[in-house]
Amino acid sequence: MNRATPILLVALLGCSASAPETLPPAQPLPGDDPVAAMPFADPMELRSAEPAGSPPRLEAGDMVEVIVHGHPDLTARARIPADGKVTLAFVGEVTLRGRTVAEVQDELRKAYESRYLVSAPVSILVTDPVRREAYVVGQVKRPGAYPFPAAGGLTFLQALSHAGGFETDADREGVLLIRAGTDTRRRLYRLSYTAVEREGRVEADVPLRTGDVLLVPGRGAITVLGSVNEAGVFPIPAEGMRASQAIARARGLTRFASPNRAVVTRRLAGGESVAVPIALGEILRGERPDPLLKAGDVLYVPESLF
Repeated sequence: MNRATPILLVALLGCSASAPETLPPAQPLPGDDPVAAMPFADPMELRSAEPAGSPPRLEAGDMVEVIVHGHPDLTARARIPADGKVTLAFVGEVTLRGRTVAEVQDELRKAYESRYLVSAPVSILVTDPVRREAYVVGQVKRPGAYPFPAAGGLTFLQALSHAGGFETDADREGVLLIRAGTDTRRRLYRLSYTAVEREGRVEADVPLRTGDVLLVPGRGAITVLGSVNEAGVFPIPAEGMRASQAIARARGLTRFASPNRAVVTRRLAGGESVAVPIALGEILRGERPDPLLKAGDVLYVPESLF
């Protein structure tokens, strides 16, 4: 992982004593931001997006072989890249990531038959699958990567169980699910442990996907995610923690960071969540006040779009 030298950040730590104590008002996020415009979704949407018993989906890193039966010259082999797209002869660019084998086979058959071939049955073989696992980090007893079972899936509650359960100061109602969409944009969802364990709402025990990250914040902590060198959960000292200090604790920004598109998400007293864009680059240069963060805040720094 690339590391950015945090000298500038350290120099700024004591430079904002007169800064306002609060974030600017919440406002809609830009439509092209890597964090979706609605950063927290109802867990029911997660469940409906991936019904139990669904066939596995192709993932970035899978090595696939595309066979057009009767036409060996069209056979192609490729490892699915991060954007999920591969280029095939006579068809062009095709999205594989996030789709089932059957879906892609049907699309390719129709594409070949509509343009070039009378009959083009297609088979897709996953010859070298990527390791399928989800990650649990933050305030759990055994943070780490946990593989999906050979048969069946892995749910929110099962992943927490594999990780040994919560630490004492874990925020059980603030668990974050970080999921990459098929367009490579990452989305944030807030999950409720109480809804599953105490209220018995089985629909809230959402199924996970390969690459999902469950992050368990601390009740008296700030969570820093995204394009920083050491993402994590950081306790708030007695004097408080400002945005620049949170970035310093995360060992600075990576060279791919887009700090002026950073977002702070905060849960309000009523339970709803708001997302507040902050111009972090200008804050770090001393051009804007350095806001004081609150316990439970999540500071997300996206990668540059270019």
